[in-house]
Amino acid sequence: MKKRKISLILIMLIFLLGAICAVQETQAAVIQKDQVSKLIWFGDSRTVFFGETVYGYKPRKGVYPQTILRRHVVARRTSMHGWANGTGYKELAKRLKKHPDAVVIFNFGVNDIGRGYDHKNSYRRLLHRIHKKFPQVQLYFMSVNPVSASSRNPYAKTSWKARQVNQKIATFNSYMKKHLPRGYGYINTYKKVKFRYRDGLHYTGQTYRNIARYVTGKKKLK
Repeated sequence: MKKRKISLILIMLIFLLGAICAVQETQAAVIQKDQVSKLIWFGDSRTVFFGETVYGYKPRKGVYPQTILRRHVVARRTSMHGWANGTGYKELAKRLKKHPDAVVIFNFGVNDIGRGYDHKNSYRRLLHRIHKKFPQVQLYFMSVNPVSASSRNPYAKTSWKARQVNQKIATFNSYMKKHLPRGYGYINTYKKVKFRYRDGLHYTGQTYRNIARYVTGKKKLK
C-alpha cells in the first residue's frame, strides 16, 4: 500500500514538473511588455492581414501585390525568399537603423513551401545577415503556420494536399529552429494557437488577434 502511495506521489511530481516546464517554455516565447512598442513584423501576406487586423494599417494604394511598409510591419503579399532578401530586407534595414533596439519577428516561408520550393538555406543566410548587420536588434523566428484544404487555397484544395503541405511546413520549422543564429528566439505559434481560416491559407481576424495575444499578451497593438 505504501509503495502504491509513493508511486502515485512520484507520478504527481513528474506531472507537476512537466507542467512547470511547459509554462516556462511558453513564457520564454512571449515578448516582454516593454518590448511590444519596439516590434517589427517582417513577413508575407499573412503578415499583411495581421497588420490590417491588429494594427489597423492599410496596404499602400495602387501597389500590387498589397504591401505594408510601416513602423511595425514590413510585409508583402505573395512574397517569398527573393523579396525577403531584396526589397524587403532594404525596407527592414531602414527601420532598424532608426530603431536599433527593435524586436523583429520573422514570418516567411509558406509561399515558398506552397509552390514546392525549398529555400530554408536562403532564409537561414538572411537571418545571419540581419544578425551580423544589426547585432543589437532582438530577433525571433515565428513558426510557419498551417494551411487547410479549401477551393480558394492555391496550395491545398484537397485534404490530402493540405496534409502534404503541412508536413513540409513542419520539416521547415524543425530545420529553422535547429539552425537559428545564436541570439534568435523561436516562437512556436504552430502548436500554441488554434487556427481558423478565411480561405485555407489566410486566417480569420480572431486568429490574428490570438497570435498577437500569444506573442505579446495583447489583442491590439499600437
